[in-house]
Amino acid sequence: MDKVVAGVCLNGAPPKNIMAPFSTVKIVFPVVNPFKGNSVFMGSKEWYHRAFFNNYSKAQSDQFYDQFAVSESRKIARDTLLTSFANVNLKRAHSPLLFTAGGKDNIFQPSLIKKIANSYKDKDRIADFKEFETKSHFIAGGEGWENVADYILNWVAQTAGKVK
Repeated sequence: MDKVVAGVCLNGAPPKNIMAPFSTVKIVFPVVNPFKGNSVFMGSKEWYHRAFFNNYSKAQSDQFYDQFAVSESRKIARDTLLTSFANVNLKRAHSPLLFTAGGKDNIFQPSLIKKIANSYKDKDRIADFKEFETKSHFIAGGEGWENVADYILNWVAQTAGKVK
């Protein structure tokens, strides 16, 4: 519909046509576990510490868990990874895209996010990548979230002028 000036992907899941590494499958398996049906998933404090808050102390991680952790739909997580609507035409024209990664993300490592970004890039389209070395999957929260927000805001402001 050409109504978007730019898009930003924060530690985003790969589309179906890009394989996630085994380390990603291993850590998200409790969420997408097909033997659990469509029940709601609520990770333990330990799972959240490994998956989301791994760059914080266990005490800080437990605080974040109490403050931010919510149950999640297994069906949505599973469908995003496995169904046909997760197929993306990577060659289709698109607005400029920014893909961000947390350098300490245990779910979607920076190498995977960079691979996704590069899959969208060609000579006619912008698909930039930015790694925030000290951030985990909790990239938009916790200490330093303002740096992430400022970078994105500046990227959008600079990139909007480049849109054809």
